[in-house]
Parts: sequence; structure tokens; C-alpha cells
Amino acid sequence: MRKSKKESAGDELYTTYETVDKILRTHIADGKLRGKRILCPCDPILPIKQQPTKVYENGVHYAQGNKFIKEQNFVRWIDDHAVELGIHSLTCSGLGDERFGTRFGEDLDVSMISVGKTEDAVFDTQDGVNLKDKCDMFRTSASPDFDVIITNPPFSLGTKFVNHLLKHNKDFILILPWMFYCSEAFYGNLDRVKLGAIIDKPTLFAGKNIEVKDKNINIVHKGTKQSITITIFTTFDVVENKSLHINQEKSYAGNEDDYPFALNTKEPVIVVDRTNNIPYDYDGLMCVPNTFMDNYNPKEFEVIGYSTDYEKCEEKNSMLKQLHEQDIIYIKKQLLENPSDEKAKKHLKRGYSDKLIQWRGLQDIYFKDKNGFIKNRPGFIIKNKPNKTQYIAPKSDPKLKNENPLLNNKIYFYSSPLLVPDCICIGQTRGDVEKRIKQQFKNMPEKPYKILHSELAQKTNGEWFRDKDFHKFLNTNGYANEIGNHSKNNEWFKIDIKTALKLFKEYTKNKSKK
Repeated sequence: MRKSKKESAGDELYTTYETVDKILRTHIADGKLRGKRILCPCDPILPIKQQPTKVYENGVHYAQGNKFIKEQNFVRWIDDHAVELGIHSLTCSGLGDERFGTRFGEDLDVSMISVGKTEDAVFDTQDGVNLKDKCDMFRTSASPDFDVIITNPPFSLGTKFVNHLLKHNKDFILILPWMFYCSEAFYGNLDRVKLGAIIDKPTLFAGKNIEVKDKNINIVHKGTKQSITITIFTTFDVVENKSLHINQEKSYAGNEDDYPFALNTKEPVIVVDRTNNIPYDYDGLMCVPNTFMDNYNPKEFEVIGYSTDYEKCEEKNSMLKQLHEQDIIYIKKQLLENPSDEKAKKHLKRGYSDKLIQWRGLQDIYFKDKNGFIKNRPGFIIKNKPNKTQYIAPKSDPKLKNENPLLNNKIYFYSSPLLVPDCICIGQTRGDVEKRIKQQFKNMPEKPYKILHSELAQKTNGEWFRDKDFHKFLNTNGYANEIGNHSKNNEWFKIDIKTALKLFKEYTKNKSKK
């Protein structure tokens, strides 16, 4: 008889439901996922035998009673909003790495690879199937059965996973650390990978453990949460990025002393101290701060690379290294002369003095500031695009950083045959469509409605509109409001959804009429 076995999988960090809600509302609110087959491949709280798990397909929710699925917040949120999003299907699977060997009391070599039941395996394997293939994030995401990948992958595998998804032509929405945009997987694929919302405030990630005792598995929530600054990366167009600009009031001509040249690059590169100081009239290469990417517009700048990867001159690098070594000798000499010199001790610990060079290794770009101090500069190597228009920010109150128009008005269409036969309701909301509709039926135990469609209330020219504007357009096309006690706002129309959507599409392309 096998002894009682209790194991703990160790602390893991998971995206909270609130964070998922903020991210996905921002990036998929305009119908990007309609008709798509979605995979969430990095949710490890699933027994191997249950992977991959189909959660939703064509109106049917398959896993609402599964206690493990309830812990997958990406999966749970998409499942909660599946009808509103109009997705075809939703599937989830785990990481499939070596941590699964003990996470559920399963032995990696036995449960995931071989076949048949063993004394040590908590779950039976599936005969003839390599279970590792079924719950590996790389294998499952490459499958032709899925169109879109949505997840928070292990940060250590971010670059590898993005390159993998690009190789297999997958659309994705991924949470990664904000510094991921310094990775070539991002800046080397700017034609395909877009920078989504930057979550400036550190985001809470929940800690959880899984404990196994015999065949009983419990998810243990840890009391503490960890804050991480994150950024969203996606292959979908980000509407707000089309209107991003970098303020370029400053010129290079007449301010040459403000733009020192890099000391160790093969080609001439000027170093820019602040993003808003990028000169509009300089045609050569510039090394700019990382914050440049927050407002990067591909029509205005060409991104050449990142400072640590940019080609350096070996001879110049060698000279800088010698300066650094001389600086260390200088600090040690100070300590020999005065062992109690606290400033010298501090300089030795950090690796450079206040007089010579701020050393960060041979890969960095270095420049000399106005005080003669040699500093390093991490950042993007860019060029102004030729013949671009100089942008000067208007003198007005700035908008909130990353304020996204996708969070604005949406038009929804739903039917309720019991309430208003042969009609559909066309309303608006800036929040969750289903929650808004539920408010109109809050005294009814069942859901006497069917959501037919929802879409951003925005024309192709960028103009936003209200539901009343579209109602007037319907009126001019012969569809009157169905006046009655069922709606104070008269949002009901005797029209089929196919015709309504055809007119909606026509209206969003109409630039002259309200």
C-alpha cells in the first residue's frame, strides 16, 4: 500500500482577474477575436491527463464546474465573455515543463512520457499517447487547431516563445515585463509585433501553491501578492498607436553641444538624454532612451537596433576598458591612503568613481557628458524618417498615458423574443456588454435575451458616435423605433441582425452624415 504523499509545487505567480479584465478589454474590444479559436497555453494548474482542455465552443461551456479552470484567470475571463467576443472556441493547457513532474504527484518520466499505469502515478496515462506533447506550451501553440494565443508566459521564455509564435504565424496577446521591448524578438519584428498598453503602475500577481495528498489536490492561495511592471505585446493593430507622436520641438542645429557622440560605435551615433529632446532635423543615427518606445510611431522613426546589440569598435572599446581599469586603480589608491574613506569604499563597491567612467561592460554605448564624466547609455538606435512632418505637442492638458479609445463607446445588438418579438435592441455601453444588458433584466431569474453582436462605435475616419446617431441613420433608411413600454429609450427596431450589421458597416464608413 502506497504511503500518503503530500507535495507542494512551490510558489507560482498568476495574473489576477482584475488585471486580465483591464488588459483584454483594451486589446480585444473591437471584434478582434470574432470567430477565432483561442488557446491559453501557460496555465499550469491542470492535471496532465486533462490537457488540453476544451472550455468553450459554439455557445457551449464545457468546463464551468472544473475547479482548476476557475483558477485560470485568462481562461475564466474569456469564457465569461465568450458570447460578447463572438469567439469560436477556447482551449487551455499547461506549460509542460519539468515542473509538472511533481506538481500533481506525477512522475515526469513515467506519467508524461511512458504509457500505462504505475504505482507512483496519481493520474493514469492515456494509452499510446505522449502526454508531454499534449501539455507543452510550444507544441500546443504550434497546432493548426488554434488561431490566437493569449497568456502570461514564463518571463524567462518570453523571447523564445514570441519567436516561436511568429514562426508559426500565430496572432497573440501576451503579458511580458516592460523591458521585453529591448529584446530583438520585439524591435526586430516591429512590422508584426505591436506594443500594447504599458501598465505603468506595478501590477499585482497572485501567489498560489498546489498541494497533493494521495489523489486529493488542493489549490492553496498565498496571502501575499507581488507587484510587477508589465507591458502588453500583440500582433493585433493597436488603435491608439496610430495617433502616437513624440514631441520634437528641439533642433540639432544650434544645439550640437547637447548631443555628444558615442565613444565606442563604429558609425557616428549621437546620444539623446530625453525622448522629448530627439532632434527633428538630424539625419544620422541616434541613441535614445527606452521611453522612446512608449510613443513610437513607425511613420516617424526607423528603429535600427538596441544599444547592447549595436556594433561597437573593438579598438575604442579596448581604450574604454583601460580607462575603467585605471579608475579602479585610482579608487584603490585612495583607500590605501585613507582606509576609512567611505566615499572610496562606495565607489569600489559600485565599480567606478565620480571622476572617470561609469562602467557597464563592453556591450554598452558610452559618451562623455558636459562635465567630462564618461557614462553608459542603454537605449534604441533610431533614425528620423526622411521628409516626415515635425510634430510639436499642443499646449493643453495631457491625456492620461496609454488612454485607449478602445475603452470608449461600444454598440451592442441583442434580441429578446419573449419581451419584444421580431425585434432587436441596439444600445451602447462603455463597459461590459453582458453586464449592461443584465441590468435591464435584473428582476428575471433566467436570461431572456441573446447577444447578437457588439462593436466599437467608431467610424473608419476615427470619429466616435453614440447609439442615437446610428438610430437616426436607421430611421433614414426606413427603420423606425418600435415605440412601447418595453424601452424608455426606444432602442428596439424591427430589423434582422444581418441587415442591421450591413447598415452598421455602411454607417461606420459614412464620413459626412451623422
